[in-house]
Amino acid sequence: MKQWNSNIFKIQIPDRIQYFIPNLSFSKQSKLSVAVKLTIASLFWSSQVAALPDNNGKEFILGFLPNLSTPSLELHITSDVVTDVTVQYPLNNPNFDKTVSVSPGQVTVLSMPQSSHNWSPDLVANNAIHAFASEEFTLYMVNRASATSDATLGLPIDVLDMDYTIMSYPAQPHGASEFLVVATEDNTTVSITPSLSSKSSGTFSENNTPLTENPTAPYGNAPNVPLVAPMDDSLATLDLTPFSITLNRGEGYFVYSKSSDFTATSIQSDKPISVMNGNQCANVNSSYTACDHIFQMAPPISTWGTTALVSDLPDRPNGTVYRILAAQDDTTILQNGSTLAVLNKGEFYDTGELAGSHIFEAEKPFLVTAFMTGVAAPGATTGDPAMGNIVPPQQFSNRYTFSTVDGGQFSEHHLQVLADNTEVGTITLDGSPIGANNFTAIGDTGYSVANLSLAEGSHTTSSKLGHGILVMGFNQYDSYLYAGGSQFGGLIDNNDPPIASDVKVAGVTVVDETLTASYTYSDTEDDLEGDTAIQWLRADDVNGLNKTVISGATDKIYTPKSVDLEKFIGFEVTPVAQTGTTIGKPVESQFVGPVIGEVVEHGQLQFESKNYSVKEDKGTISAVVTRTNGSDGNICVTYSSADATAISPDDYASISESICWEDGETTAKVLKINIVDDSNEEESETFKLNLSDVEGGATIGSPSIAIVTIIDNDDAKDDCVHATYSTDTRELTLPFLDIPLLDPITGEPTGGIAVFEGDLNLINGVDDFKVVSDSISFIEMLEGDSECHATYSYIDRVMLIPFVDVPSVMVLPPGIVVPGPTQVFEVELQQLPLSDDVFHLKGYKHLYTIEN
Repeated sequence: MKQWNSNIFKIQIPDRIQYFIPNLSFSKQSKLSVAVKLTIASLFWSSQVAALPDNNGKEFILGFLPNLSTPSLELHITSDVVTDVTVQYPLNNPNFDKTVSVSPGQVTVLSMPQSSHNWSPDLVANNAIHAFASEEFTLYMVNRASATSDATLGLPIDVLDMDYTIMSYPAQPHGASEFLVVATEDNTTVSITPSLSSKSSGTFSENNTPLTENPTAPYGNAPNVPLVAPMDDSLATLDLTPFSITLNRGEGYFVYSKSSDFTATSIQSDKPISVMNGNQCANVNSSYTACDHIFQMAPPISTWGTTALVSDLPDRPNGTVYRILAAQDDTTILQNGSTLAVLNKGEFYDTGELAGSHIFEAEKPFLVTAFMTGVAAPGATTGDPAMGNIVPPQQFSNRYTFSTVDGGQFSEHHLQVLADNTEVGTITLDGSPIGANNFTAIGDTGYSVANLSLAEGSHTTSSKLGHGILVMGFNQYDSYLYAGGSQFGGLIDNNDPPIASDVKVAGVTVVDETLTASYTYSDTEDDLEGDTAIQWLRADDVNGLNKTVISGATDKIYTPKSVDLEKFIGFEVTPVAQTGTTIGKPVESQFVGPVIGEVVEHGQLQFESKNYSVKEDKGTISAVVTRTNGSDGNICVTYSSADATAISPDDYASISESICWEDGETTAKVLKINIVDDSNEEESETFKLNLSDVEGGATIGSPSIAIVTIIDNDDAKDDCVHATYSTDTRELTLPFLDIPLLDPITGEPTGGIAVFEGDLNLINGVDDFKVVSDSISFIEMLEGDSECHATYSYIDRVMLIPFVDVPSVMVLPPGIVVPGPTQVFEVELQQLPLSDDVFHLKGYKHLYTIEN
């Protein structure tokens, strides 16, 4: 016999019901309102969460540094969406004004006037470039000439700040250390504290010694390349005394020295500024004769990181020079876990030519810049000096669109990719996965590096987790180097990374069954969770022996296949935040298994309900035991009764029997317990039913105990008129609904109660009810509550119906359906958010059964 459906209730009454009630004391014509004001502002907060700042922006204000020879100056522009980018030069009173269309996956190259790299030392000039659009875009700057070129990632004004430290390189015979400050707002005060590398440390010995210029020395070793007229070094500020200047929007201030190194010069302002730094034509290191123009757009100190990963650049078997600059005092720099240097604010360390892959770490922020050696360096096969900032792994992005420097000037183009080990083999270049054989692990850092050859043109890379890229090109005596992009999370404020905890696998390790990854995400600064990465793993034992990545298994759910037989399954989760420090440490779950081919499921036995009620004059009460979650084999279970306030045999007949199911059978079993009808007027009494002693491999589920309530039929209590539910019309009829009156001025209850009647129709399956339009009508006013009526609370938006009659059906062999007894429930209904007329079941309690 199939009893009542326990899921038919979920009702909701209008969030706002208004009725005209005549002759009320507080108004001649007032309105009854059971409304609770609801603010919907919270519904829109998620769409307004600020995206993590990165190198994409809607506005850029910047400038080129002077090159040694006459250059071609280019802006390389791309975007994730179609947009039009306008470029004006100079920003104030432009004589160059062009708008170009930019499309996803493509880089648009815009040539700039040569005058945009013309700056005079120690003079304020209106020579800045202004690029802007209605949508975010990416901008790279290319300053190239025959045998003296470089490129940099541009930074938009929304990531600029007011505190910078210059990263440059020692002046050489034809070069000069140089930097440029450009204002983004009017009346910007810039304070400059020069440093001529007096606090440097490392391998260079000539930092404070002016170099002797050799006018005949080649730069770039390139023949027949004319030199431009060198600047007069006497115009440059070489005094270490701090000084200040005032700039308006679009104005820049240029500093230049042919005898010094401005690295560690402090630049501070009262409004955001952009800063360019580099060298007009540097020799790296100074003992090698070939020089090349090098420059980078300086990142604000607030965006520096505490970790940097570096690896050999192509065509440089003897390594690269890395300059490490500290943001704070007492910064201990570690290289591969060992102390390399202890630096104070503004101090830096040069590694000299360092081959291989390495990790630099510190507890305080620092900046690492790679300086490519010239072609005259031992082992170098082509190219010349170039300069590129190293992006911390915490600031890696998921996707980059970039381009080579084209036009046939460079014979080779290369891409260096730094990737989380879990994504090796899945990161794509131009839509195709980069083969795992291209990557080499960087020690035990959890990251790997790949160096790839590139064809001229636009390219894209993509990954689920962040990855880093360096883009570079080589020709004899010429090169360029730049980072493809970066996120900026304010790492100097010690923003903690997100954390994954309670990492575990749920489910059974059976082929074609489902395993589910679960974890708890947390973040010290309450940064919201982003695109957290999951990677399923396969191993030989529970300890993860010989674990390997399961290709393509990156969702929360994994279904074991035949290849997983006898293996153990786990997963690694890398928490990702939307803001702040975005990527946390990967955490592995415990491995579960071994995986088997099939599982035998005998089933689970439990009462259909944990509460049953019956009036004592009905003679019997029926309880139902169900078999779920499997039907393999013959099984039995013992059910028995135990006294509580009801005592056997005075109130009911005790039982202790077994019920059984055959193999494949899942029919619910009905237990009959005899109830004693006495003549005593008494309170309701209860006894328990228990399940125990399972045979055949099944398990006992919940509820395993049911409470039976015997309702006395000798009470003189007045019978209530019940609400009723019709299975034919799917309609719930409320004969009485009590609603407290509210004062329209104060919103407080007046003490009066209005009684209504109405109907609700079942919608959305078996969960929700909707008020029938125009069915609610006023009946009368009450002073005081009625325990028989349904009531509505405007405070918690809940309707309580004390008695609802629900007809059940009995299914008899061979499938004949006949009406069964009526079940009586107490039902609690929760009004849905933002709804005036839909209610959802919050809870219900079976009271007793009425035999028809």
